[in-house]
Amino acid sequence: MIENLIVNKEQRIPDIAYFRTDPDRASTPGFLLLHDQEYHTSHWGHTGLLGLRDHYCCPSTSAIPTPRPRACTR
Repeated sequence: MIENLIVNKEQRIPDIAYFRTDPDRASTPGFLLLHDQEYHTSHWGHTGLLGLRDHYCCPSTSAIPTPRPRACTR
């Protein structure tokens, strides 16, 4: 099993297209590839969020200043 952590970095999420709540299509019976999140804030630091079942947690709700809130979806 591999957990690929999608990270928010400097007001952007470069790998958001990879995020999904089910196993990646590259998974096989002997290999599981999951995409979850490394939630990064200037206040709380780095936190690994594993097993997300609904959506990516948008960094606009954290301590990182953004010009305006952005919607983050799957």
